[in-house]
Amino acid sequence: MVEDLARPLEVSAQTIRKDLNDLCDHRSLTRIHGGGHHCLRRRDLAYEARGSRRRREESVGAAAAALIPNGCSLFINIGTTTEEVASR
Repeated sequence: MVEDLARPLEVSAQTIRKDLNDLCDHRSLTRIHGGGHHCLRRRDLAYEARGSRRRREESVGAAAAALIPNGCSLFINIGTTTEEVASR
């Protein structure tokens, strides 16, 4: 909300409104009555570009795979984390 942002930043509500409008112009925010709401934009990165994220995906994949009993069948969706589950 505008007032919640202006107070700790010690700026006017008008400054916050202008900044919120600028963020909306960049599609980082959606304006709501009295404030703004963060837009959760997810960009799909090329497979090769995800290399820096692999460590976390590997640990999540390993933990998930450890929960699957031997001999079970499993349906999984696409993605690098689920690829790690399948590789275990």
